[in-house]
Amino acid sequence: MNTPPLAVARDTAPEAHLNCKDLRGADEADRMREALVRPKRIAGRLGIPGI
Repeated sequence: MNTPPLAVARDTAPEAHLNCKDLRGADEADRMREALVRPKRIAGRLGIPGI
């Protein structure tokens, strides 16, 4: 069985982990990306340095 690298599996798997019944939506990658970018964008607007 060929297992994809963790990063690939994490971004493409429909479930959070193998036994999870809470399936991810098709927009999960976009939601994760926004969750990582938003704090930096807000910090920039508020003038908070170092973030």
